[in-house]
Amino acid sequence: MPRPPAAIAAEISRLESAHRAIVRGPVDQWQLQPIRQGYQALQKRAADAASTTAIRSRLDQVARHEAAAEAAARSRRRSTGAASATASSPCTCAGSPRRRNPQERPYDAMGMLQPSSRRVAGEKVFALIGAEGRAVAYLNLPAGLDPRPYLARPVGVRGTVHYDDTLHSQLIVVRDIDPLDEGK
Repeated sequence: MPRPPAAIAAEISRLESAHRAIVRGPVDQWQLQPIRQGYQALQKRAADAASTTAIRSRLDQVARHEAAAEAAARSRRRSTGAASATASSPCTCAGSPRRRNPQERPYDAMGMLQPSSRRVAGEKVFALIGAEGRAVAYLNLPAGLDPRPYLARPVGVRGTVHYDDTLHSQLIVVRDIDPLDEGK
């Protein structure tokens, strides 16, 4: 992020602090409208190019986070009905995966599973590579799950999704993982 000029640094700092507090919560519950509106009001008062650039970059970040929050909320709404049907069944991640109909509940993310050198809270996380060849999320796999059968394969994952500031990406604490190339 561009460094804000001294004239608006305090206001930007206050908005950034509130923004960080919001994105620490579950992604599908982020309410970023007050942050966006605060930056927009500040932008109207900006008198110089440096201030405008600093504010614009922060508005772009808010827009990306709002898009992620809306996508997560849509996913949560789609999965609410199926979640009650699967809530009573235990997680099968620690052993071999439970074979289920992939249409049973939408995945929180899909992509190719790849090893990663990244760590979160001292634990290795795996990258989920999307169609564009970039990490769309990082996965925190449950203890006891052998990731080797899933590596370099397309998978669908379900779990708890949130944005991780250190990764600058979504982090999914995986509850369920399914290979998507089973019939091939």
